[in-house]
Amino acid sequence: MPKNNIKLVIFDVNQTMFNLSEIESRFMSIKLNPNSVNLWFTSILKEGFASSINKVFVDFFTIAKSELIKLGIIENKMLSNKEIKYILEGFNKLKMNPSVKKSLSKIYTKGYIAVTLTNGSKNVTEKMLEYNECRHLVKKCFSIEDIKLWKPNKKIYKYVCNKMNIDVGESLMIASHSWDIYGAM
Repeated sequence: MPKNNIKLVIFDVNQTMFNLSEIESRFMSIKLNPNSVNLWFTSILKEGFASSINKVFVDFFTIAKSELIKLGIIENKMLSNKEIKYILEGFNKLKMNPSVKKSLSKIYTKGYIAVTLTNGSKNVTEKMLEYNECRHLVKKCFSIEDIKLWKPNKKIYKYVCNKMNIDVGESLMIASHSWDIYGAM
């Protein structure tokens, strides 16, 4: 059992646990610039944040599709529904960043509880964990879809702690994005 007061470790998903190299490959295969993936992903987050601030919830994949169509127009490519579906299904096959599986194993063996919290889909997160053979190391997957608020709204972090029956002060957020850390604080 842990020797400090931390009991729950909350992992952000996209770009923290899983990298977007699969999406870059898929962009290349349909002749979109693979260097545009980060711009596209950032645009998704920006639109999600903006909708949440305005008290309107739009899910990740609805925004992702819309932003992908816009990106195609910018790159002078009219994307077919088949190409859009192909790109979005790439999220199911994202590869875990090399140090994350090792970290999850240590967290698990040391007696901490690991959960995920994503601005994306809980089901997709579960598929990614299974694809990377580490679903057993994560107790539960959470999504903003659970309470219809985008991270970094502080209510989503409190929601996760409440659902896990753990005090906020006994949790730790791991994320590659500073806004996620600030929201959790």
